[in-house]
Amino acid sequence: MVAMHGSERSHQDYCDGFAQLAERSGAVVLAPLFPCGIGDPDDMDNYKYIRYHDIRFDLVLLRMVEEVRQRYGLQPAPLQLFGFSGGAHFAHRFLYLHPRTLEAVSICAPGHPTPLNLHAPCWLGVADLERQYGQAVDLPAIRQVAIHLAVGELDTAELPPLSPRAAPGVPTLQHGAGQTRIERLQALSANYRSCGVDHQFELVPGAGHQRAPLQAAAARFFLRQRGLGDE
Repeated sequence: MVAMHGSERSHQDYCDGFAQLAERSGAVVLAPLFPCGIGDPDDMDNYKYIRYHDIRFDLVLLRMVEEVRQRYGLQPAPLQLFGFSGGAHFAHRFLYLHPRTLEAVSICAPGHPTPLNLHAPCWLGVADLERQYGQAVDLPAIRQVAIHLAVGELDTAELPPLSPRAAPGVPTLQHGAGQTRIERLQALSANYRSCGVDHQFELVPGAGHQRAPLQAAAARFFLRQRGLGDE
């Protein structure tokens, strides 16, 4: 299992948040900490958009996973991947690039999600995914992954326009899928349905933009995927 941190980079909290799940399911939790301020001291977003200069954070993660497998003698198996906020940016884009490495993914409260739009460039869509990343969109493989979309019912703050890094060279950076994380995740859900991508959408009661309640919802989802219920 991989727990991907958000902009706050509190990766130990992400690891601890899945401790009970790991005990019940026998999973090993990997909670990477990706560095910020590489080249630009103000940069906090590098990993969210997968590539930063010549660094491919998706490939870095896959190498980390392989190192853990070798160190602890684990058999290769599909991953469960969780991301909250900035980590959800990474998680759903990783899904598009590497669906065959995943058993399940929980995408929680991303601010600027990328739809499976085959007519818009990365990361407004995925039209040029193969040209940019060497991997074409594999919808049949994506459809085989158990997908959980979750956001707090109180996560209603209006968000700014897209970061220029979301789509370099694209002049229009206004997000056309709503002003809040709830609206944007609902739009992503509708996009997935239109693409035949089955998923669960969860509006978490009483939660704002908070990791802990959404991670708890993700843990219940992952346990259900393993047939362990959600007690």
